[in-house]
Amino acid sequence: MPRKDVLCTDFRMPTLCRRSSSRSLTYRFLVGLMRNSARHAPHSVNGLRMLCDRSVPTALVRKDVSYVPEVVKLPPDSVEMRIEWVLPKPSTASWIDMSCWGVARSSPPQHPQHPWGPKTPDKVILYLHGGAYLLCTPASLRGITFSLSGALQAPLCVLEYRRPPEHPIPAPMEDAVAAYRYLLETLPGVDIILAGDSAGGGIAAAMLCKLRETNLPMPRCSILISPWTDLGIDGLRHATLENEQHDYLPISLVGFCAASARGALDHDDWQASPLHVTGSLDNLPPIMVVYGEDEILSGQIEKFCSTWENLGADIKALSVKGGVHAPLLFHHVWKPAADAFHEVSFFAEVHCSQV
Repeated sequence: MPRKDVLCTDFRMPTLCRRSSSRSLTYRFLVGLMRNSARHAPHSVNGLRMLCDRSVPTALVRKDVSYVPEVVKLPPDSVEMRIEWVLPKPSTASWIDMSCWGVARSSPPQHPQHPWGPKTPDKVILYLHGGAYLLCTPASLRGITFSLSGALQAPLCVLEYRRPPEHPIPAPMEDAVAAYRYLLETLPGVDIILAGDSAGGGIAAAMLCKLRETNLPMPRCSILISPWTDLGIDGLRHATLENEQHDYLPISLVGFCAASARGALDHDDWQASPLHVTGSLDNLPPIMVVYGEDEILSGQIEKFCSTWENLGADIKALSVKGGVHAPLLFHHVWKPAADAFHEVSFFAEVHCSQV
């Protein structure tokens, strides 16, 4: 059962609507397909990357959103980093020509311009993609990033951070902090939202803890989607293991990824397991945590929320009824996930409109 302060989006009411029934069947089919694939996936970083480091074609995502790749030099050491800017389609013409299929076709402008065009946005989202720390790229999570950009009507800066084991933790968090500095310098005065899914949510949580040690301002708010916040032991402490029959993540694969990503770090090191951070968190921005009621990490995520609340963090937890890991990924075929997107949009608008 979810905690009392958790919002549950429960829309699974009996209906004769053929379309709703069809979408529900599609959701179950997709989850089953992903579960079967994950159970047969190799326990090898290189093998998993061959399967997961794939770009989602723009023909399969929102058509009113596009992307622009960029290579930037991030402070403080001017290290080059790849970014995929995910952009809502502008209402007026700009040098970025976004076709009806959502493909960015750019022609060189007469004067250098930023990827988001000549008009400075009101807000921007720094997004950290999931993939068990080891896997995936910004292009792998377009199913979430394109929809989030469209829903919030804001550009997403999706960082291609360094990944373990080649670059041990806390390298991904250090890259995220560097990207945050870049946004602060490039877009002064613009509201910044920190967001991420799965491992990206864990990196975002650790980054918020790291910002306490700096003189940088906090983001306006943060959105964590099924954050993986404890890589200790097998990565499943406090997890709801009985949900393996519903979720697409196999327990054995999670354990392999946790050990490979954690490396030589202590099991309770907050840089890999922000659930175990110490000290006051009352200076953090408002945080929304969205997770699936039926995912194996649901218990761990609820433990994370309650632990951080006890340390002073402002947490709003949203449990998606019948949802699996990273439930927003299935918003196009599962109504509770679609409704969760509306909650996320409202949360961001409320906190970004405050002065």
